[in-house]
Amino acid sequence: MPLTSLAAQLKKLETPQTSLLFHKKTRPSFLFDAKEAAEFDRDTFYDLGLSGLEELKKLNPRFSDFEDTLFDITSKSFERAVETQETNKKLDSRIREFLALLSPYFLLRSAHKALEWLIHRYHVEQYNVADLLCLGLPYHETNTFGRLLGLLEIGDNDPAWLWLVPVRRASVPLSKTALLNRAATDMAFFRFVANMPDNAIKIHGKSASSLGTLFCFYCTTLLGALEYSSRVTELHVSHLLPSIMAALADRNLPDYTASAYIILARLMTKIQLAEKVVHGLYNKISKVEHAKLCSESVLMLVLMTQNDSSRASLPERAVKRIATVTSSPNGGWFVPTLVTLVETSVGLVVTPLVCGLLRTVLKMVQSGTDNLEELKRFVHDLLLGDLRFDDEDFEQVFRLVHALCLY
Repeated sequence: MPLTSLAAQLKKLETPQTSLLFHKKTRPSFLFDAKEAAEFDRDTFYDLGLSGLEELKKLNPRFSDFEDTLFDITSKSFERAVETQETNKKLDSRIREFLALLSPYFLLRSAHKALEWLIHRYHVEQYNVADLLCLGLPYHETNTFGRLLGLLEIGDNDPAWLWLVPVRRASVPLSKTALLNRAATDMAFFRFVANMPDNAIKIHGKSASSLGTLFCFYCTTLLGALEYSSRVTELHVSHLLPSIMAALADRNLPDYTASAYIILARLMTKIQLAEKVVHGLYNKISKVEHAKLCSESVLMLVLMTQNDSSRASLPERAVKRIATVTSSPNGGWFVPTLVTLVETSVGLVVTPLVCGLLRTVLKMVQSGTDNLEELKRFVHDLLLGDLRFDDEDFEQVFRLVHALCLY
């Protein structure tokens, strides 16, 4: 017992990361055998990493930002072990940014060479485990990910990742089944995946369209987690909503928005969302402006009104937006898209959506809206165009039209 206590005290007094200063006969390496890597000197690793960076700069000029930091010649003499906590914190932030930028190129040789320098110089396999997993998880079924996972030093300091230890020891890819089971049962990991796109988009900026693999991983993993979960709860919703709302608000990334639609569609079949949340979603979807997502946006509104039939109407803000789009001089897409969906989709029920729109229009007219003429054109296009209703559905619509006519 006294020995254990003494060891604990010495551990607290230990200089941060002093273990990095000891010479080893093996060395962690992404490209080489551990014993072989130990025979190379620092200049070799630096030249290799710099070569990878030069190749990456041709793919994305943003990598030039790291020439004077992570890949600067002075970094050859940098030692994490003797730096302050503040310096290491800034370093971690820079490494996180670089790895996020590297994600679309993870399978390329140039990325591996750059990564080799980060392992050799900054020991990222030990101190940046979560950031490396953000980099590699979208490729979890590849041998490249298995090789990366085999390098990670996951211990008691990383309890969130202990479930990966058996896979890491085998240095094999992570199966889709294992991934989805974990996402379904581990809410911390579920949230981690849900936050991945937003974090990456902030770093990539205008080049975020290159994150297609990440968006696919985000969509399939969360969709599978909802499917595998024995019960979807408010906690799932609270973890998902920020990314879904962000995706619906993004005007430049249709793949991200489409992923959010798919996840949201499944979520709404699993749990009844609060009215405030649903209204927020209606408002967001009505603003989606991706030309190639017109059908998906209308279909999402149809699905939401079907699952939300107990509520009388849509938010006025959403209806104003839809009416404005429909009445635009260039010709709106909402009504033509709705007509096309009815004609091409077997069994698609659009009456709840149409009635919801009409109820809201009726409320707006009753309250003396200043959008009266625009709303008239919208109702005209919606009901007197090519949209067809069954006799039973037409009766519901007719009652609302009759009420409108009284004003």
